[in-house]
Amino acid sequence: MQGNALILEARRRAGLTQTGLADRLGVPQSTIARWETGRIAPSFENVVRAVRACDLDLSVRLVDRDDELRALVDAHLRLTPSERLAQNSHLVNFIEGARRRIAAAADA
Repeated sequence: MQGNALILEARRRAGLTQTGLADRLGVPQSTIARWETGRIAPSFENVVRAVRACDLDLSVRLVDRDDELRALVDAHLRLTPSERLAQNSHLVNFIEGARRRIAAAADA
C-alpha cells in the first residue's frame, strides 16, 4: 500500500476532513490533498505523522521474503482462463463437500 492510500484511509477512519487533518498537522489543506491524490509522494515520516494525527498507529516490520507464494502465483498466471476456472471449480466442490461433512458430523 502506498503512503497516499494510508493517509486517506487513516483520515477516513478518523472521520476527519482534509482541513481537519491539516489543522492537526499544521500544514495547508492543499498539502493533504496533494498527498492523498498522489501528486506529491509523502515521505515515510509524514505518513506516520498523518496516521498518528488520526489517532491511529502504523505498524511496520521486516519479514523474510516468501518466494513460495510468488511461485504459486506465477504458476496460476500461466494457466489459461479455462484451466483456472476448472481448478477453482474443483476447489469450490471440495470446500462444499467438506462443509457438508462437517455439518453431518455436528448433527450426529
